[in-house]
Amino acid sequence: MVGQQARHVFVTTVTDAGVTLDQAADPKQVVYVLLQAIRDDFDAGADVGKRERAFDRQLAVSAPDTIFRRASQANLGRDEFIRQAVWHWAPTLGHYQRDFPVDLASARTRIRVEDRPGKGYDTGQSGEHWAYAFLELADPSDLPEATVIAQFQLVREAGYWRVVQLGFAKSPRRFPSAPVAPS
Repeated sequence: MVGQQARHVFVTTVTDAGVTLDQAADPKQVVYVLLQAIRDDFDAGADVGKRERAFDRQLAVSAPDTIFRRASQANLGRDEFIRQAVWHWAPTLGHYQRDFPVDLASARTRIRVEDRPGKGYDTGQSGEHWAYAFLELADPSDLPEATVIAQFQLVREAGYWRVVQLGFAKSPRRFPSAPVAPS
């Protein structure tokens, strides 16, 4: 990344991990492909070529215009800013990569999506279609209290579901087994 010319990042149909992410693809498919790219990035170790290819795959599922629009200070160029934002995705989730879904069927079972149409979160853009995806991940230590919930924020950009940011849900650390009634 350092010293490289930032290529223009744009949203288009991509096929990765046996999944075609076109305008009909859903958030679970996008998150699954992203997780496979993060796993490959982590597994590449010191192999710069493999890491760069895995990173390009992460860029391919990003929502570049939304990421750039949300920037509080975009003193870098658009594409360099997007590369720097996406660059942190693999280190954020890489620790948990051994518990990523191994196939699309298990991803569909394990990933929970909350659809939020018409919400312009953090961008001021009304009418945007947002979704949040959640995935419970076990810590490699196998300590139950170390389990976390990965959270992915997605938006419809150019008609495609793409990832804006990822991180960890603030709480609860585990999914409730049933809806929790307010006390």
